[in-house]
Amino acid sequence: MTLIRHLYLIRHAETFEKEPHQSDLERELTFKGKSDAEKLGLFLKNKRLYFDQLITSAAVRAQTTAAIIANSISYPLNSISVNPQMHHAGLRELATIVSQSQDNCFHLAIIGHNPTISHFASNLTLHSVENFSPCTIAAFEMELDNWTSFSMGKATFKFVQSPPIL
Repeated sequence: MTLIRHLYLIRHAETFEKEPHQSDLERELTFKGKSDAEKLGLFLKNKRLYFDQLITSAAVRAQTTAAIIANSISYPLNSISVNPQMHHAGLRELATIVSQSQDNCFHLAIIGHNPTISHFASNLTLHSVENFSPCTIAAFEMELDNWTSFSMGKATFKFVQSPPIL
C-alpha cells in the first residue's frame, strides 16, 4: 500500500571556523548558530511538524543542531541516530541512508552538510533548492510503500525555510 512519507533535509547551524588544533568533526556552533537552531525548533513546533526518525552526521555541529531542534519538538534525545558516514557522504550514500530508514517512519529528518544536503534536495524534485545557508530546512513529500523504494526525482517540494525567515 502506497503511503505519503515526509522527508526533511536540514543543514547544521552556523559554526566557528576550524581551529588549527581541531578536527573538522569537532567544530562547534556559534551563539548565532544555537539561536538559529532554537528558532528552527520553534518554527517546527508552531507548525506542528514532528519526526518519527532523526538522523544526523557525527560532526559536533550537526549533533548539537539535532539536539536543540529535538528539545524544541519533544523528540527524545536518545532516539537521535548518529551516522558517521554522513559527514563526507555523497548523493548516493545519502540516498542509501534514506532508503534504510524504518518502515514505520513517515516523517524522516536528516541533518547534514553542504554541498551534499543542498544537492540532494535539488535532486529530489524538479524544484531547484539552491545552496542551503546554515540551519535551512527543506521539506518534501513522496508516495512510497516503504523507504526501500525511495529514489531520486520522485518527491514533491513542500517548503524551504532559512533563519532570517524563521
